[in-house]
Amino acid sequence: MEQYPTLSELDILAAVQALLIYSILALFSSNSSFQPLVDEATIMNTQQVTYRSAIVGSGIIAKAEKNHTRPSWEEWITVSAKRPIHLALYCFDCVFTTTNNLPTFPCDELRILLVPESKALWQSQSEGQWKNGYNRWIVMWNTGGFTMGELMRKPHGESVADERKQMWLSKVDEFEMMMVVR
Repeated sequence: MEQYPTLSELDILAAVQALLIYSILALFSSNSSFQPLVDEATIMNTQQVTYRSAIVGSGIIAKAEKNHTRPSWEEWITVSAKRPIHLALYCFDCVFTTTNNLPTFPCDELRILLVPESKALWQSQSEGQWKNGYNRWIVMWNTGGFTMGELMRKPHGESVADERKQMWLSKVDEFEMMMVVR
């Protein structure tokens, strides 16, 4: 990652994805009789690179998303690909800290993060198909996108909140379902 300043936003995204995948593989391939392949320095480096990638370019929430309008297809792909990486990093960190008897943290900063969008949007075969799907998505989420804060909130008989959660759950893919099962 020494080349970080010279990489494009998509190259950084690919590098962060690779770093996280390698770190996860290293964590689970560690043998107790050997020096661990993943230590606190690895976790800190992975976090630093991942967080820096969120600030580069489009961030993790597109400007259009903040205004509840449709971003460009390219911008949506980039920011939407970054969000699961950040969620996976939090899960990775939680597994590492738990398995090493280290203190965990509440993840309050995730509250504002938009959850990954529907599987149908990701499976769009063309920009036109995606635009039509995203327009339906905006209408479905007319009060704003569904956030991690809403997903993590325990049901308290709040019918609107429960309806939003159920609406999101009806459109999830395998990764998103894994987040719910946690």
